[in-house]
Order: sequence, then structure tokens, then C-alpha cells
Amino acid sequence: MRTTTTAHGPDFDPERAVAAELLRGERASVRVIRIAHGQTLPAHRHGESDLILYVAQGEAILGEEGAEVPAPAGTIAHLRGDETLRVRCESVDGVTLLAFLAPPFPPQAG
Repeated sequence: MRTTTTAHGPDFDPERAVAAELLRGERASVRVIRIAHGQTLPAHRHGESDLILYVAQGEAILGEEGAEVPAPAGTIAHLRGDETLRVRCESVDGVTLLAFLAPPFPPQAG
């Protein structure tokens, strides 16, 4: 068994959203994402990986303009790999997300 906490991930960066892998197994991975007030995680997809996104702290805005959904702390969202993820943060204290991906993303060569 391996354990970790979100404290082992990156701190907020005033210049850009940040993400780092916390754990990786053979069939899944977990990333922590920190987005400061006013920042946006650019729209992207995860290929073959399903994404379960958990809002651990703050409030995120998920989706594209015109189809945005508020996601306060405690929200869990599921996106298929071919669905586009875009996250915006308007929380003064920023937002911390946990991204559970299966299979692991990004894929590793070999």
C-alpha cells in the first residue's frame, strides 16, 4: 500500500494552474490540480482515460462558456476521455481538485 496527501502536490502558482501526479498504479493514476483565483485550466481531453474529478477545496466552474456548471467543494464529476475538460476558478482562496484517471494519464511509453 502507498499513501500520500494533497500536501505532497504543488502549491498554488500566481502565474498559472498547476498539476502533478500524486500516485500511479498499473490501471489508474491520481493527480492534484491547483488553480488560483481568476485562473483557468485550458480545455483539454484525456484520450483513452476516464476522468473522475473531485473538488477538494474551493469552488470550480466546469465546462465551456454557455454550458458552465458550478462545482463547489465536495462535487464529483465524470468525464469520458473524449469529453473536453475546462476548469475556471473564481474562489478567492483558489480551488484544489483531485483527478482520478483510468487508465493512467498521461500514458507512459514502454
